[in-house]
Amino acid sequence: MYLGLDPDGDGPLQPIYEPRESLQWMFRETTDTVVELTAEEWAAVAELGGTDVASVFATYGRVESAYRRFDVYCIGTQGSGATTNSLVTSTLVSIRDVFWDPYARIGTLWTGLQLDRPVALTVPDSGLFGGLPVNMPATLQIDAPPWRTYVSAPSTYRGWTSRLVLSPASLVFDLSFDPDDGPATSITVDCLEGSADQPDAGAIPRRSSDVPDFAEPGQYDAPCVWIPPEPGELTVTARITYDVVFTVSGFADVLAPYVWSSNPLTVRVDELSVVNTRTGN
Repeated sequence: MYLGLDPDGDGPLQPIYEPRESLQWMFRETTDTVVELTAEEWAAVAELGGTDVASVFATYGRVESAYRRFDVYCIGTQGSGATTNSLVTSTLVSIRDVFWDPYARIGTLWTGLQLDRPVALTVPDSGLFGGLPVNMPATLQIDAPPWRTYVSAPSTYRGWTSRLVLSPASLVFDLSFDPDDGPATSITVDCLEGSADQPDAGAIPRRSSDVPDFAEPGQYDAPCVWIPPEPGELTVTARITYDVVFTVSGFADVLAPYVWSSNPLTVRVDELSVVNTRTGN
């Protein structure tokens, strides 16, 4: 190292070389605690739903506990007097280190995750009567594909493989009813919980045989059922809430739930005046 020295303060600097220790550090990864699921395990996870998914990943631990181990070597430079390539210590580097923090890449996972948008349906079919008849209990439904577990494509960055796992937690229907005579009202009808086992195709949930053909509002109460009280306009929006698990090489973290809604279904509610039971007439 060169220093500038001016003994009397009124002349040019005189260069003086003074050797000082100069070191370089080398980090070499050794063993780690990274655990990755096999293709068969991922396939099994994709078939699960609700809390079962969380229990699978819970066996690996939380993301915050993940780390990688590095041996630290000292590489002495010429003139330093240090021994070259000497092992100094080992250190643990957290998964949250800015060098590779997987949380910074969650947006990439969301971008590649394609969810099926739910479609709101009713039984009776609003097309059968031109709407929903007053006092005829309506079962609110969606098409089955969105009610399943979604696993994103993996994203691998600097040794960590991350994914998002979304599992259906609940299904509700948001109703906005604007009667012909009276103020508009908003109603939320609870329907399904994440543990509910449902078919993979068709409309879900199936209409129960216990639902009566006709009932006054308040006479019958069941999940997914709404009784039209009077003529008016009804708007139905299905809303699925998914539990979100962020996995990084087998470790797991629970993120905020994700809400996915259908496009609104608007139908007319009116009195049932004529029923045609003859085919072709």
